Amino acid sequence: MVRRFAGGQLRRTQQLRRSGVYALWALSLALGLIAVCAGLVLRRANVLGRRCGSGGNPGGLPGWERARIAMVSCSAASGEEAGPRDFQGLMELVTPGKQRYAEARGYDFIDASEEVDRSRPPSWSKILAVKRHLHRYDWVFWNDA
Repeated sequence: MVRRFAGGQLRRTQQLRRSGVYALWALSLALGLIAVCAGLVLRRANVLGRRCGSGGNPGGLPGWERARIAMVSCSAASGEEAGPRDFQGLMELVTPGKQRYAEARGYDFIDASEEVDRSRPPSWSKILAVKRHLHRYDWVFWNDA
């Protein structure tokens, strides 16, 4: 069964529908304009852009100097000092990949295997290895073998 409304009610319903469509259209337009304006405003917000790790002077920053970064790693290779775990040959296996990683990012790779303190557990040598190189670099980070 179809109900018939008086002419005034039908017009009012149509007006409400139209005003809802117009409101939705206006809101979409406003949001689109905000997105475009935000993109234009924020376009140069990060002068480094995607070049954060590149060589050279990103964005022409005055007084900029590339940080000296070292990646330090070592292994208590083998023998009685290594205890029940034997890591003989481990550094030879992982060093090429670590060197490529460091070189690609402009880091120095330091194999500190010769700096292992045999009088302590091998894990303590991490601290000594990093500490020995702090004076030559702005940043030194440890990377397990």
